[in-house]
Amino acid sequence: MRSERPLPIPVPAVLARWFALMVGVASAMTGVSLLADLTPDAHRGVELVLTLCGALTAAVVGRFGRRRPAAWFVWFAVPAVVAMVSAGVYLSGDPGNPGASFFVAGAVYSAYFFPVRVAAAHLALAGLLLGAALVAIASPEAALDRWMFTMGIAVLIGWVISVLRDQLLDRAATDPLTGVLNRGAFTERLEHELRHVRAKGASLGLIYVDVDDFKRLNDTGGHSAGDAALREVAVVLNVAARGAGRVGRMGGDEFALVLPHADQRATERAAAEVQRRVRESGVGSTVSVGVATAPLHGDGDAALMLAADAALYAAKRSGRDRVVTAAPPTTLAA
Repeated sequence: MRSERPLPIPVPAVLARWFALMVGVASAMTGVSLLADLTPDAHRGVELVLTLCGALTAAVVGRFGRRRPAAWFVWFAVPAVVAMVSAGVYLSGDPGNPGASFFVAGAVYSAYFFPVRVAAAHLALAGLLLGAALVAIASPEAALDRWMFTMGIAVLIGWVISVLRDQLLDRAATDPLTGVLNRGAFTERLEHELRHVRAKGASLGLIYVDVDDFKRLNDTGGHSAGDAALREVAVVLNVAARGAGRVGRMGGDEFALVLPHADQRATERAAAEVQRRVRESGVGSTVSVGVATAPLHGDGDAALMLAADAALYAAKRSGRDRVVTAAPPTTLAA
């Protein structure tokens, strides 16, 4: 089950560090080739220019890149290096120039750090520029052969890296017992949804759920009974989410459900549905439910979670197996 949480672009410092390392290593390898006299004389001038440009790029990105927003790397740094490598292939006049293999490293970088659409744009640009360079210096057959070999490897490795990256993100974000988001991923999702509804001037509902007498259920039925109850609560919450909401396990026997664009009445209806379905599910327990909505109970994730948590414990203190809505925050008169 995929978590479907938004894929964050890493902070600029992380992008800068790895980009500078990648370009710096490539420049160093080219420099070693020049010093060891492994480069044909016809290519030495081009290789020297590429080495110096690569070293300068690595230094600039490493020094100043971390101070720029992440988009700086998406729209300038990666395309600039792709253009530089393509120019090197063209100026060398050799369709077999080993510098073209840098596109594979670029594919790995883009596929690991960026969403699929951004990585695909980088690969498309690389394919276009490399193709233009090869067509200009080689016969159509030789150009096509070299292009398919280089881009085929780049696309394949980029795809594998992207799939593995998504699997790692899903595992890191998902509670293994219930398949819902874990606390960290849910909080991240809540922040994302709050930003979205604030921008649209809409409301958002947050439901906290706690399994009543969970210790008794574990003691009498064993941990398998407790695990079955947790899985059933997760199923009920996913049904209540109706595709638009997101469910998270906050720890132990406590869950949360965020409902974007839901007002207080709609959130209370969803909470009552969760309470009823769990009671009728036959898991041997009931749930206490707390309800809070934004912006009424707070427009930040911390304030909203605190309000829902307070409502949840008010439900437990009131006798369990009930829904309680958080009280509106009070303001002191001036």
